[in-house]
Amino acid sequence: LALLQFVIASGGRDVSENRIADTLWPDADGDEARQRLKLSVHRLRQLISDDDGRCLQYAGGKVTLNCERVWVDALCLAQAWEQRDTARFRQLALKGYTGDFLEHEPEESWMLPVRTRLRKLHEHALRGEAPVKSDTEKTPH
Repeated sequence: LALLQFVIASGGRDVSENRIADTLWPDADGDEARQRLKLSVHRLRQLISDDDGRCLQYAGGKVTLNCERVWVDALCLAQAWEQRDTARFRQLALKGYTGDFLEHEPEESWMLPVRTRLRKLHEHALRGEAPVKSDTEKTPH
């Protein structure tokens, strides 16, 4: 599950195996880390009934969630914000936000920026603000 959580926190798309390994298994050498990742992908696919690899893709050294097959509220909220889809953004933020990102999980440093970002998006929605992004603002991941 840590793999799934980290991939979601990283935006869900094209998360490099090196970044995953450095974060989840910092003490493992390259070969050991790749083996752990491969095993974690296999176990996660079993957990989410993804035997054909259409939900969680691992290819070219990158892991990607197929958002056409897997719905993740945090990723959908970020997408609605990026696409300036005000109605969808407000609906997701007001009805889908039920608390901080992974608030019931042991806290990891990589969770905190995502937690803060999603909380801010929820606050924008509560104030009735439309999704507008300045040039210096990062997209919510």
